Amino acid sequence: MHAYLDCIPCMFRQALEIARLSGLAEADQKELLYHVAERLPSMPLESSPPELTRTLFRMVIETIGSADPYPEIRRESNQYAELFYPELKRTGPGF
Repeated sequence: MHAYLDCIPCMFRQALEIARLSGLAEADQKELLYHVAERLPSMPLESSPPELTRTLFRMVIETIGSADPYPEIRRESNQYAELFYPELKRTGPGF
């Protein structure tokens, strides 16, 4: 599998979304997008989308200074899942 030109705008969208969720100031978001724009031409489209996304994710992590750009979303999702855990544990896997 390889990436397509359609992957490029998606990579920008992902970078911006993560930057916003991480609370980066708008000026830092802009710098991140400029950094992505500089690096994209050297990223081969022969790579798979997950490979390209891994490279993009590393750039974002370096910029935001955190290995987890989704801490709040992860916390909320875990709290939500914990609401269902007792019932799921009681009923078993069901398959």
